[in-house]
Amino acid sequence: MKHYFSSILAMFVFAAASLGFAAAAGDPIVAEVTKANDDMQLAAKNYDMKAIDMILTKDFVLVQNRGSVVDRAAFLADIGDKSATWIENRSSDITIHHYNDNTALAIGILHMKYKYKNKVNEMKLRYIDVWVKQNGQWKWASPQVAHMTPPAKT
Repeated sequence: MKHYFSSILAMFVFAAASLGFAAAAGDPIVAEVTKANDDMQLAAKNYDMKAIDMILTKDFVLVQNRGSVVDRAAFLADIGDKSATWIENRSSDITIHHYNDNTALAIGILHMKYKYKNKVNEMKLRYIDVWVKQNGQWKWASPQVAHMTPPAKT
């Protein structure tokens, strides 16, 4: 994936498996957002631009690590690019906060590893995803990501 590949990391940000069944079962909004995220994850893994198009809000925008912005059209174009292969995508420390039954924030840490142009890349990110309920469906409105500095080697 072109120079936007690092932005795609936001696509994989919020891994529902790490969320835990107890949290989702105890709160219907958490369960709904988890399901929306599951759908998004599967579509992204399959490079399914059509499915992702249905999940994103019309005004979707990704804010990258150093403040650059990727709009919906550029993000979707990157989804279909199969030039990168995922090796690992593991989230941890995830919390979901929701407001007024139609807005949710998912906050966590993502460990990513992927192969691009015969080079393996690995990183850890802190993220926040914004989900909004529109016409009865949860839509992904905006992620923001920040690279975490690896611990110093001693």
